[in-house]
Amino acid sequence: MTALALLLAGRPTFVVTADLTADALDVLRDIGEVRLLGWGAHEWFVSEDALRAAVQDAHILIAGYEPVTAGVLDGAPRLRLIGSVRAEPRTNIDVGAATARGIPVLCAPGRTNDAVAEFTLAVILAMARRLVPAVEWMRH
Repeated sequence: MTALALLLAGRPTFVVTADLTADALDVLRDIGEVRLLGWGAHEWFVSEDALRAAVQDAHILIAGYEPVTAGVLDGAPRLRLIGSVRAEPRTNIDVGAATARGIPVLCAPGRTNDAVAEFTLAVILAMARRLVPAVEWMRH
């Protein structure tokens, strides 16, 4: 049994609204139940009511971009941990409300650094080689 499962004294329930890889989801499924919604289920954002319903008996929330408000946390008495895939979780998570309830909020700083750097270089090359006007010329 993993340390996380031992900490929660059983198989934890994960609610995942972030778009995680299949490998990451497999790791979570090995130690508990996984419920996907929102971006995690390849759908659009989840409403506050739908998120509140999903986390009402969950132990861990792995949040993408949905607002995790004090109201959502009020309806989640078993919630013990929030993981944010964003570098700055305060953007969509009421960290103060989570802290007041004793729920740690973890984040992933630097998660998109490589992608941002690659995109920046691609745009520089596209501008230097005038790719957008060339594509438009080809279309016409």
